Order: sequence, then C-alpha cells, then structure tokens
Amino acid sequence: MSDINSLKAIMTEVWATLGRAAVDKQSPLRWFTLATVSPDGQPEARTVVLRGVDRGLRRLTFYTDRRAAKVPALTANPTVSCHFFDAKRMVQYRLDGQAEILTEGTRWNEHFQRLSEAAIEDYAALLPPGSIGSSKRDTALAANHFTVIDVAVDSLDWLRLSRDGHLRARFDWQESKTFAEFIVP
Repeated sequence: MSDINSLKAIMTEVWATLGRAAVDKQSPLRWFTLATVSPDGQPEARTVVLRGVDRGLRRLTFYTDRRAAKVPALTANPTVSCHFFDAKRMVQYRLDGQAEILTEGTRWNEHFQRLSEAAIEDYAALLPPGSIGSSKRDTALAANHFTVIDVAVDSLDWLRLSRDGHLRARFDWQESKTFAEFIVP
C-alpha cells in the first residue's frame, strides 16, 4: 500500500480491496457507513454490510429489509455516500453514487438464493425494523422483506493518512469518461 503513487494503482487497489471485503467476513472494510437524506431532508447514517462489488459497472451491493427507514429515504433521494475506513492501514474510501432498490428480478433472486438459513431469519421478522419489542418470525415472509440495494458509483475520494505525509485522490465518472487527480488532503 505504501508504494501507491499513481492514480491507476490507487484505483486498482480500491476496487480489489473492496472486492475482497465483499467476500471476506474478517475484512475491516466489509462493514461500511451508508449516508442518505431522509424524506424530510434530515441526514442519516447507518452501518451496512458490503455484499457485492462489480468494478466494471462501478457497483456496490448491500442488503436490507424493504420495511427499513432507508428504503423510503432512497426512494425519495437515491443519492448516497458510502464511507469505508481501514484503521490498520489508515485508508479511507468515500464512494458517492445513486442507489437502486431491487425487490424482484434476476439479480434480486440470485442474491436471495445465496442467503443462508440464518440470514433468511434476518428478514423474517413480523414487525418492521425499528419496532418496539421483539418480533416473532415467519421465514415464509423473508422473500417479501429481503431487498437488494445496488449503488452505481459516480465518484470516489481516496485518502491515506501517514506520518510521512497524507495523500488524497479524487475520481469522477461522467458518462463514459473518467476524471482522476491528486488533491490536497
């Protein structure tokens, strides 16, 4: 990581690291902060689990319960910021983009079929997330609640903190063009 000194190397490292994080349960980047704006205009941030990465499509994927508060927030305003931080390597990634909510279709089904029995239980609660008290579960309802969120990334801010000097780079994608530059940390 300390040898990164080119924009191309940074880009390769970011997508490779995120790709590993999506499948490595021990990765410090598997859990990230998703920032949204609520339907009434309030900022909201919550931790979600990275479930998939597609470098070619610049896409991040995570799951949620369709009854969770983030779903109406994303419906009203699909613009999101995804914040990743690796405290050991002192590297931060901030990826901004547009969220797409999937509650059916081929991609949704592919992800639903990958769920373990324990994961299906996460979407089987009779009461919606945030309800008071405990909720009984009915696994037959899990498919009705399970939701895939894809984030189409349109910008990336990369920051490495170091005693030898911080380094920061920004990448933007507009239509079929990529803009990349080092910026002041």
